[in-house]
Amino acid sequence: MLLGNSEGKLDRYICLIERKGDHAIFLYSSTRVPCMIADDLSLEVVFPVDTNLQYTTDGPKKGQSLKCLLGLRTKDKNIHIELNSDGSSQKFFLELKRTASMYSVTSSMGLPSSFSWLEKYHTLIKGSSPPPPEKDNPFANDVFDPLRYMNVDPAPPEAVPAKKIEAPSFNADRDSGSSEEATTSGETTPYSFENNFTDSILVDDMPTNLRKTLSKDSLDNLDESDMTDSLSRITNQLGIGGSGVEFVEGIKPATGRENIVRHLMNQREDEFTHKETLKVFCGTWNVNGQSPLPGSSLRKWLDVDHECPDIFAIGFQELDLSNQAYIFSDSAKEKEWLTAVRKSLPSKSLYKKVKLIRLVGVMMIVYIKEKYAHKVHFVDSDYVATGIMGIMGNKGGVGVRFTIQGTSICFINSHLAAHQDEFERRNQDYRDINSKMRFKQFVPPLQTREHDVLFWIGDLNYRINDLEINKVKALIEKQQFRDLRSYDQLHRQLGRTDVFEGYQEGDLDFQPTYKYDTGTDNWDTSEKSRAPAWCDRVLYKGPDIRLKAYRSHQSLKVSDHKPVSALFDVDIKIIDEEKSKRVYEDIMKQLDRLENEFLPQVKLSKTDFVFQDLKFMETEIQSLIVENTGQVPVTFEFIKKLDETSHCRSWMEVTPTQSVVVPGEGCEIQLKALVDENSVGKLSSGEDKVEDILVLHLHGGKDFFISFYLAV
Repeated sequence: MLLGNSEGKLDRYICLIERKGDHAIFLYSSTRVPCMIADDLSLEVVFPVDTNLQYTTDGPKKGQSLKCLLGLRTKDKNIHIELNSDGSSQKFFLELKRTASMYSVTSSMGLPSSFSWLEKYHTLIKGSSPPPPEKDNPFANDVFDPLRYMNVDPAPPEAVPAKKIEAPSFNADRDSGSSEEATTSGETTPYSFENNFTDSILVDDMPTNLRKTLSKDSLDNLDESDMTDSLSRITNQLGIGGSGVEFVEGIKPATGRENIVRHLMNQREDEFTHKETLKVFCGTWNVNGQSPLPGSSLRKWLDVDHECPDIFAIGFQELDLSNQAYIFSDSAKEKEWLTAVRKSLPSKSLYKKVKLIRLVGVMMIVYIKEKYAHKVHFVDSDYVATGIMGIMGNKGGVGVRFTIQGTSICFINSHLAAHQDEFERRNQDYRDINSKMRFKQFVPPLQTREHDVLFWIGDLNYRINDLEINKVKALIEKQQFRDLRSYDQLHRQLGRTDVFEGYQEGDLDFQPTYKYDTGTDNWDTSEKSRAPAWCDRVLYKGPDIRLKAYRSHQSLKVSDHKPVSALFDVDIKIIDEEKSKRVYEDIMKQLDRLENEFLPQVKLSKTDFVFQDLKFMETEIQSLIVENTGQVPVTFEFIKKLDETSHCRSWMEVTPTQSVVVPGEGCEIQLKALVDENSVGKLSSGEDKVEDILVLHLHGGKDFFISFYLAV
C-alpha cells in the first residue's frame, strides 16, 4: 500500500492486530520494497480502533487507476492510505468496520478497553512519550478498582530494544507452573513443561465470530513485553522471507505435480514407515461455572491408568458463567482449572503443553509427553461459536490439531445446545462446528475431516427420549445401561444419519453423568427435576484406534455433571527419513521420465537455409519437414521475436505458420523468399538484409531456431 504525506507517497505495510479482544491498526515502514526479512520492518504508527478513531473509505473512481483510499484520523494524526482495489483491501475494510462496531457495542455497555497492551509499542515509535507510571491510576488504592475489570495489565510493560526476529520455537524453556506456584528457588514440577504456542497477537483473516472470547493463553508465564513472537507472527502472515515460513511436509500442496507426488508417496508409505502405539487420554467435564475445591485434586480423573498416557486432551464446558466472560479474554476460572490440571497430571512422566484454547466457557488443553515434543509439528487451533444469534460463545466448539511423525491428529471439544427437545438444534450445532472449523496455518485452510485421527469430546447434551424419569432411574439402579442406551438420542443417530458420520463410541457401561445435585451423588431434586442423561461423551474416528477404557468418575462432585474419560491406543506412522528420501527421489525420477516421454518431440529436416541467387521479383522456395518423433500430438507455430511485429521479414513468407502433427507423421512447411517493390528499397539501401532467424515453438515443449541467409 502507499502512505501519502507532504513529501509524496511512501510504501508501507498495514496490519489489523487483535489483542486481548481489542484491535489496533499498525503501520510499518520498510528499509526496502519489497520487504525481504523481518529486520526491514520498523513500527511507525499505531491507531487503536476505538471511539477516537475516525475512518473513511473510498473506492476507485471511474476512469482513474484501480486504487482504494482509506483515511485514518484521530486528534493528533491524519493519514491517507492508498491500497490496491482487490479482495484483500475489501476484506480489510469490512474487518475494520466490524471491529469498530464491536468496540462501540462494548463501550456502550460501560466496559471500554484501556488498550494498555499498546504501551510497549508506543515506546518503539520515535518521538513518542513513555507509558504513564502506575501511580497515575487514581483508583489504585480504592476498594473497587474499575481498571481490574477492563482488560488492563497490572503494570505497564517496559520497552524492549529491537532485536533480530526469529520464528517461535516448539521447545520452550521450563516454567514453574502458575504464578502462585512460582518460587524464588526456581524449582520446577513434573507438570510444568509447556510450550509458548500462544494466540497473543494474530494477523489473519479474522472470522465473523467474536474473537475477544478467545483465550490468549496468558497463563504460560510469557514475557508480555517480548516483541519477538508478535512481530514474527506479523511477518509470517505477510509472507516475508526470514520469518521462519517454509513450505514443508504437512502443508497442503499447491500444484498438480505435488498432488501426484503425495499420492504416490502414500501408496508406497509401507516402504518407509512403521507404526508405533501411543496412549491418548481424552477427558471432558462440564464444571457448571464452579472452581476447583481448595486442596482437592483431579487425579481421580486424570491419573487413573496404570500406564501414563502419552497425550492428554482435556476439555471443559461452562468454565466461566459470569457476564464478564462474554466481554473479556481473561478469566480467573481458566487460571484455576489450568493450575488444577497441571497438578493432577501423572507425576511419573514429564509433559509439555501443546496448546490451550478457550471460547468463553469452552476450553481445551492438550499435553504431550516431553520425549515426544520434538516430533510434534504444525500446531494450530480454531473455534466456532454457535450460541446466541449464532455468534456468541456460550455454545460452540474449539479445536486443536497437530502432526506427530506421519500422523495428523485433531481434537474437538464442544458444548452443544441444551434442553430435552432441542436435539435437532444439537445436530445443527455439530454440523456448523464440523463445517466451519478451519485451521488457517494451511493453504487452503485445513478442515477437520482432513485428519488421520479425530477425537470429539464435550457436553454434547443429548438426552434420553421416550422414557419416563422413574423408569430411567429404575434402569440405572439395576445397571441395565445397555437397555437404557437404546433411548439415547445420539445412540439412535450414530451410523444412521449425517450426525457424527464416521465416528464411533464405546459402550456406555457407566451411569449417566447428568444431572446431579452439586456436591452429591443425588439426582436432580430441583423444581425442574431433569431426567438423568449421558450428556458428556467421547467419540473417535479413524483407523488404528483401539478403545481401552470408557468411564465416568463419580467421586468428583463439584459440578452437576460428572467428568468422563476415555483411553485409546493409537497407532501412528513413524517415518524413516532416509528411506523416505530414497522413495521420494525414486518417485521424482519416475515422474521426470514419464514427463520426458510425453513431452512433445520433433525432428527437423534442417535448421540452416541458404539462398544462392535471390533476384528481384523471382520467388525462391525451400522446404522444411517437421516430423513428430514423440508419443503425443504436437502443436507448433512460428512466433515473433522480442520487439518485432512479425515472425519473419517482409521478404519472407511461411506456410503454414502453425499446425498439429500426430505421432509418426510429418508436416512440410514452405519457406518462400521474394524481393518485391515493398522490400527492395530497404534491401538496396542496407537498412535490411537477406538474413533472418525464425522461432519454431512447440506448445508444451521447447523452441527451435531456423536460420536464413544469402550465399556469399
